[in-house]
Amino acid sequence: MNMKQPPLSFLFLLVGIFQINAQVSLDPVQIVVPEVSPDSTQVVGYGRVKNEADETRTYRWIRTIRSLSDGWETAVCDTNLCYLPFVDSMEFELSAQLEANLNVYVYPNGVAGSAVVDVRVVDVNNPEYSATASYYFNEQPSRTRQKQRLQQVRVYPNPTPGIFRLSDHEQIRQVVIFNLVGRPVHSFTYSPGDSYDISKLPKGTYMVQLQDKQGQILVTKMINKQ
Repeated sequence: MNMKQPPLSFLFLLVGIFQINAQVSLDPVQIVVPEVSPDSTQVVGYGRVKNEADETRTYRWIRTIRSLSDGWETAVCDTNLCYLPFVDSMEFELSAQLEANLNVYVYPNGVAGSAVVDVRVVDVNNPEYSATASYYFNEQPSRTRQKQRLQQVRVYPNPTPGIFRLSDHEQIRQVVIFNLVGRPVHSFTYSPGDSYDISKLPKGTYMVQLQDKQGQILVTKMINKQ
């Protein structure tokens, strides 16, 4: 059976798309740094950026801190300099086909914790050319996605006159209510779609702690009882 050949214009379009996506690259795109000690002065996640074009290009890196433990600091080092922690973006130039360092540092400052930092590199003159790398310190990509899903769990209505619900999540097994002193005042076994009655509690702000089947804390939300 004869099959029609794709027109040359279509092939050129595919080549063009590939070239657009390959103008700048980061390697690796996920940098995982485990076992960061609070006693470490600084810890680095090593990355590389490459200008895949056939001419010199000016790029801008943009740092996005997805999570950073209290007391920790983070900073970016590119081919030019290592910047102070408050610097979130900077331009740099790369010659054709040249690679350079794009490293992320964390400073634990004696505190146990973790961090997730994204660095996006954009061609200044052609913003459609970009690439992103993620740096994980004492975190794993799958665990980070899990934390993000947990942060999206909703407690509603909030404020509540006494009855509230939770948006569904497969890991939740127990719902424990704490007052602001940290004392547990009520607990419920979680079931998807259930409602939870705190109408007998005094008016005020409470913490809703969501736990898994081992009793480990998944996430804590705040709720206002009217």
